[in-house]
Formats: sequence, C-alpha cells, structure tokens
Amino acid sequence: MSRHNRIIITGGPGSGKSTLLEALQKEGFSCRKEVAREVIREYRKDDISPWNRREEFVRLVYERIFHDLHQPAAELTFYDRGLPDCIAYLREAGLPVPAEYLSFVPQLYYFGEAFILPPWEAVYRQDRERRQEFYQAVSLYNSIRKTYLDYGFRLVEIPKAPLQERVNFIKHYLIKAGKLEWERT
Repeated sequence: MSRHNRIIITGGPGSGKSTLLEALQKEGFSCRKEVAREVIREYRKDDISPWNRREEFVRLVYERIFHDLHQPAAELTFYDRGLPDCIAYLREAGLPVPAEYLSFVPQLYYFGEAFILPPWEAVYRQDRERRQEFYQAVSLYNSIRKTYLDYGFRLVEIPKAPLQERVNFIKHYLIKAGKLEWERT
C-alpha cells in the first residue's frame, strides 16, 4: 500500500474520532481502531493502571502502531491516531521521548495531511479508558496539534457538525486531493 493512502484522524480525547471512524467504516472504508484503547483494556484486564506506567504504555502503543504500518492494508485506510500522537502524549506528560521516536519520518508512512478534530465539550464523555477532565483533553489536543505541525503535517480541521456532515467533509476533501474517486461517495 502506498504511504500516501494511510490517512490519520487525530485530536484530543473525546472529540468524536472513534465515532467518525465507525461511520467511515460503515460506508465501506478500511479503518484501524485506536491502539491505545486496546492497550488500556489489556492493562485493566490484568488489574494494572496504565496511568502509573505511562512510558511503558506509550512504548506498547508506539510498537503496535509501527508494526501495523508494516502490514498489508487496503488501498485507502483511515487510522484512529498515528505515531505522532505517542510523541505528543509523552511531551504532554513531561516524559522523555525516545530517540527512535524522534527520528520517525512520517512521510514514509502517511498521507501528508492529517484530519484533526478540535475539542468539543458537547460530545466529550469520560469512560473507563478516557479518564481526563475536559480541560486536560484540550491541553492534550494542543500538544497533539503542535507535534503534528512539528513533523510537517498539514492539519485539516474537521468542523463541529453532525456526524454525516463530518463524513462528507472528509470525503469531499479527499476527492479534491485526488485520493478518492467521486463514484465512491
């Protein structure tokens, strides 16, 4: 699969990424779920708190995302977060970022534009895996935004709108970018 067909959807916690990806998947697109939630569930199953082991947690997430990038995928695949999210999470927590993370070259793996969902208090909900207060989600969003920009991504902000409008926004954007055929919509 061409690196230019791996498209990241990112943003702070609780901004609607997973819901948006589920809607894209229902329309026939290939989507990869958020790895961090999967890892959190594994920790919780063993009655361990990932928030007390942040560096280990991020390392596991990073390794799984990196591994997935080397697996065959559909021609156009949406990802719930990307490798830069791991770096942003460590930076936000004030933890050191390993050198191999910093040497990551996103252009080798991803489409150069990432869709970002801004904080949206009206849809924000805490749950078993999302424990941050809204203000913390906003702070992490700012760190994610800065990290993606630092790595040369062009960020395309998804409007705060009903779900189908968000889906249509992405599809129309990708049509204009030549990544999606009109017939697909």
